[in-house]
Amino acid sequence: EHALFNRALYLRAGATFDTRGEVSGTAGFGIALGARGSLDAAYQHGMFPEIKPEFGKAKAYTVSLGISF
Repeated sequence: EHALFNRALYLRAGATFDTRGEVSGTAGFGIALGARGSLDAAYQHGMFPEIKPEFGKAKAYTVSLGISF
């Protein structure tokens, strides 16, 4: 995770390695909405290699809104 623009925008990237040697990647960003909120978006590729034979590589797009009070 890397903060940009006075900690208003966060860029994220990562990878997961499982015990069978499979590698899955992630990327996304977050936007700070003041002191009590955030908006996040992410992409995941190949996170569940066990379903690959039936469905192909898994892909997930995620958007979330967080509010604390």
